[in-house]
Amino acid sequence: MTIENKWPQASPDFYRIASQENVVSIKGNCDLEVEFYDYANKFNKSAHILTNHILEKSQIRE
Repeated sequence: MTIENKWPQASPDFYRIASQENVVSIKGNCDLEVEFYDYANKFNKSAHILTNHILEKSQIRE
């Protein structure tokens, strides 16, 4: 890949630089209530894990 391809361009040709291993499929639910509920649950679990880790350690930087 040359340096020209690494910098943003005014009108990029994504089909030219996309290859099969770089293709990402995005899946979502049209029901926002379900999406926000799932997000809130994951956020709550992550906060719980982080809080427990901080409380178990004597130093936060670990």
